[in-house]
Amino acid sequence: MGGQLLEVDPDTTQNWVKVNDFSGNLVDGADVAAVPPRFSPLKIGTQLQGYEACSAYGAKYPNGTLIVPVSASWVLIDAHLHVKYPATSGFQTARMQEANIGGIPVELLACSDDNPAPSCETPPTLVSAGDADDLTADECTGSTSYRVTLNAANTAAITPATGCTLETDGRTAGTGAVSFLCERLDRGTPYGLEFTAAPTDAECAPVTATVAVTPPALEAIAFTATPPTDEACDAQSGHLTFSVAASPAMSEAQYSGAALVVTSNGAEVDCTTTASDVGFEVDCTGLADGAYELSIAVPNTQYADCPHTGSVTGAVSIITPPAFAVTSAPAAQTICRDSTASFEFTVTGAGDGLVYTYSPEGGADCGQPNAAGTVTCTGVGATTTVSVAATYGAEQSEECATTAVDVPLTVDVRGNELRRLCSSGAPL
Repeated sequence: MGGQLLEVDPDTTQNWVKVNDFSGNLVDGADVAAVPPRFSPLKIGTQLQGYEACSAYGAKYPNGTLIVPVSASWVLIDAHLHVKYPATSGFQTARMQEANIGGIPVELLACSDDNPAPSCETPPTLVSAGDADDLTADECTGSTSYRVTLNAANTAAITPATGCTLETDGRTAGTGAVSFLCERLDRGTPYGLEFTAAPTDAECAPVTATVAVTPPALEAIAFTATPPTDEACDAQSGHLTFSVAASPAMSEAQYSGAALVVTSNGAEVDCTTTASDVGFEVDCTGLADGAYELSIAVPNTQYADCPHTGSVTGAVSIITPPAFAVTSAPAAQTICRDSTASFEFTVTGAGDGLVYTYSPEGGADCGQPNAAGTVTCTGVGATTTVSVAATYGAEQSEECATTAVDVPLTVDVRGNELRRLCSSGAPL
């Protein structure tokens, strides 16, 4: 009698075995109709029960395939099958009568209505108990926290979705509500939180519940501004204009509720704020040198406690003045009535050029210094005071001037007592 071998079907998801003959071919019922084969060895699960053999009872398997359920753990055992052959090709019924596992005889129950194959009697259920609860404590952040509550029945361990943990004092199995905390969910991102519950009945399949959560996206406004700078002539003439653009466009309520404050060294600076088509303009004048920070706060129409904020820092610097000085003053002159005199004096540090103020007005006409720094003033017919200052800042597009220095042009006018000399044109 030829030996037969039961081998595992390649489809491991089914856990079936097939009957092969000694040559490795599937047994065809027509070939073995005369002599019932003896199967040795048999490869089958260690937890063999009567129903496992009986589950193939009454089924017809063409091409000589004998199907018997098996478990995932395997040993080689000696066993005998009682086989009844049908009139047509193929096995009709098969039942394992006895087995020897590791030298221990195993009695197998007969197939009957009193020993049916087991089925799922108490299937587990796992469903969402409603919308997830938003537990986010800080609405100003881009991350959130939610409580997901599920109604479970006939469940063993429940495996939570990624990022979710069992709530404190919660339970993981049984029947009733069970809740999980799902944290650090990014706003504006849709999530399908998948929870899986194992069954309490080994014959039942696990169940899965998927809970959809999409944390609301945060209202967002982006502020852009070029840091303004100014090079001023002195510590009282700095001027900064902050031009702030907001994107997307703000509402009227956000325009009216905006707070824009400029500070320097912790002190608030008095500035003028006006609305523009794209945002705001903040104008500050009379500034000393230093850094000036504009802080922006615009109301959030989604969460009142989360204003939209931004800042930009500007700077004022003082242009260094030239070292202007009058290095030599002119001597007094004596002139005849109705005549004028010319005076010269020297300067250093003339900067971008000199500016003059005459007292009395029109009492002299002074030009720019030559390469040696000599200034010539003409048309002086009476004592005149010239206030002279050096200008600078042209390179920075500023018009600055140093502190003015008074230069006296003193004239002694003679009349009748020097008539002869005056009329002769000789020097006095």
